[in-house]
Amino acid sequence: MSIVIVGDRAVGKTSTLLALANPSERQYVQVIDPNYENLSENYINPETGDTPPTRAVEQLPLLINVDLPGGQKQIRAVWMDTPGEYWENKDWQTQNPSAWRGIKETLNQNLGVILLLPPHRDMVQPSLLNSVDITTNINKDDLMTPTAWVNRLAKWLDLFSQDCSQVEHLMICLHKADLFCSNIALTGKQFQYKPGGGTPFYQFNKNVREMYFTAAEKVIHNYHLRGGKPIQFFVTSTKSRSLLELPWLYLSPYILYSSK
Repeated sequence: MSIVIVGDRAVGKTSTLLALANPSERQYVQVIDPNYENLSENYINPETGDTPPTRAVEQLPLLINVDLPGGQKQIRAVWMDTPGEYWENKDWQTQNPSAWRGIKETLNQNLGVILLLPPHRDMVQPSLLNSVDITTNINKDDLMTPTAWVNRLAKWLDLFSQDCSQVEHLMICLHKADLFCSNIALTGKQFQYKPGGGTPFYQFNKNVREMYFTAAEKVIHNYHLRGGKPIQFFVTSTKSRSLLELPWLYLSPYILYSSK
């Protein structure tokens, strides 16, 4: 079954796939085919070490090892990566109505949609904003204001309600948690997967909404009033394998069931 990754430009969609394939950091989830070396050759610029922007819709069959309470399982999924500008550039959508309609129709045919949402500027640790250390410097002007962030989330929720009626699982991951969590390791422990069973995904969902989405509670509430499907909320980061794996550990049983 297909899992679509959506999000604006440079939010980290492709780097998420690379991180999940990296065997050196594996905990409970690992993409084994394609392997990390093949993915790195295709998606990492060898001169800069950066991940180039996605230029077209890409579909990539994946074989994934997952440690579930019933033991290790292998799941097959199709990773669909999408250019960020398709979702945020209204001019492109207007000028390419047929392509835009096709993307939305494809979106609605999938088992799950994962939205990677960046933090707004007031979430980011002050020490990282306009720092003199160029290795950690974050330009405040490159980040959305809280108001713009809520408005952008509202647009995504409109897309969910209008164009994802057939999608069974909708997830929103507040990504780049290392920018707004002062202790990313501690945050990973707060949202700890239990391989023996009993992982409290419902409580995790509630905690994430209360901790990080209070500013957007009104638009989320309005989405549900319009009959929007349930959404599972996560925080993720390529700097925390435990957080990054959690949405896939949540999805894996459903992928297994749907493939029978």
